[in-house]
Amino acid sequence: MWIADGDWSLQAKASRRAALMQFYRYLVRTGMMQNNPVETVPGIRRPRPIAKQPAPEEAVMQGLVSADTEARLMVQLCSQVGLRREEISKVAASDIVAYGDGYALCVHGKGGKDRIVPISALLARDIQAKANGGWLFPGKGERWLALPRQIQGALLRRSRISRDQKGHRLGHTQLPSPFRPYLV
Repeated sequence: MWIADGDWSLQAKASRRAALMQFYRYLVRTGMMQNNPVETVPGIRRPRPIAKQPAPEEAVMQGLVSADTEARLMVQLCSQVGLRREEISKVAASDIVAYGDGYALCVHGKGGKDRIVPISALLARDIQAKANGGWLFPGKGERWLALPRQIQGALLRRSRISRDQKGHRLGHTQLPSPFRPYLV
């Protein structure tokens, strides 16, 4: 069969099989064919992708000790809370809520979905102090928020984290165990 022929990746083969499957399902549904011949073709198993690698501990620690308050807050929100740059750009002082004995952050995520994430009292205080009742990272001029790409650039540039450490990798970081009780 032509799906197996050629030097295609497993993803390409799976995509072609799926396209054929949908095409023949349509033909069966509209009565142009009696059965779907692709149903007899075995599925194509794709290997599981390698888990995303976290940023090195040294890069995270360098950002956490940054003298730049905004950069330090960005690193904390990535590494300790697990926020994406888009979510960081939407943080406001009003997103800090009481949560049990401590605090939580209402995160405005992808697809308009909100979630509550516990944060330390120190981080809650720093966010409220920096945001001063408004947005944590307001935009310039007429815009009401910083753009996610501006957050990414500021995060890497101002925290002095090397360029090969993408900001997204900070979200996959687990803090070193001696620091966890104090920072999270």
